[in-house]
Amino acid sequence: MMTTTTETLYISYDHRSYAVTIERKAVKNITLRLYRHGTLKLSAAPDVPMPHLQDFLLRHSRRIFAALTRLQSMPQSPAITLQDGESLRLGGLPYTLSWCTGTQNRVKKSGHTVYMYLTDRQFSTRRRLYYRLLRREGECLFADSVRRMFPKFRDYAVSFPAVKQRRMHARWGSCLMPAGIITFNTYLAVMPPRLIDHVTVHEMCHLIHPDHSRRFYQVMTEIMPDWQERRKALSDYLPYCI
Repeated sequence: MMTTTTETLYISYDHRSYAVTIERKAVKNITLRLYRHGTLKLSAAPDVPMPHLQDFLLRHSRRIFAALTRLQSMPQSPAITLQDGESLRLGGLPYTLSWCTGTQNRVKKSGHTVYMYLTDRQFSTRRRLYYRLLRREGECLFADSVRRMFPKFRDYAVSFPAVKQRRMHARWGSCLMPAGIITFNTYLAVMPPRLIDHVTVHEMCHLIHPDHSRRFYQVMTEIMPDWQERRKALSDYLPYCI
C-alpha cells in the first residue's frame, strides 16, 4: 500500500501569493481542490514532476484566484456548536435542538424539534449523533431529488443513477460516470430541496459530459436556467456543515 506524502508549493497571481499543499498518492489525474476554509490541495501521482505541477497551477491561476476571491467575500456566520436550544436546519427547515438525558446515545426528530438523548454532553458525542441524523435525512432527500430531476434528462441517453452519500469537505457531490453512481455530500441534508436539486442536476450532467466543458454548462443551463443562483445559495448553509 502506497504511503501518502505531502509538500508545499506557492503560487502567485495579481501580486498575491498562496500556499498549495501537494499530496502525492496513487491517483491517475492531477486534482486541485479548494476547501471551504480557504485551503488549496493538489493531488498527483509520485512520478509527476514538480515543473509539470507548477505549470498546471500557472495555467489555472486565474480561475483559482477567482474562486478564492469569491470564498473570501462570502459573509462568514459562526458555525453551530450543537448547544441545547440551538437552531438547526434539515431540508432547509428550522428545527430546535433539545438535549435529554438518556441511557444510550440516540437522536430523533419530532415536529420541529431534534431530540438528542445523551449519556454525556461531550461535543464529539453530539456531533456523531448529528452526523447520524444528517445521513438518515439524506437518504430520503437525495433519492427524492434524483427522482424529481431524472425526467428532465429524457432527451439524453442517461440511465437512472445509483445514489450514495458521504461527508465531504471540498465538494457537494461527485459522479462516477462509468458505473452510473452519484455521491451526495451528506451535509446537503441541511439544505432545501431546490439546492439539492442543483447538485443532482450538476452530477447528472457529468453522466453526459465528464468534464466542465462549454457543452457541460450548456446542458446544465438548458435543464436548470437558474443554476448559478442556486449554487451561490449553497454557501448560506455552511454554518450547519460542521
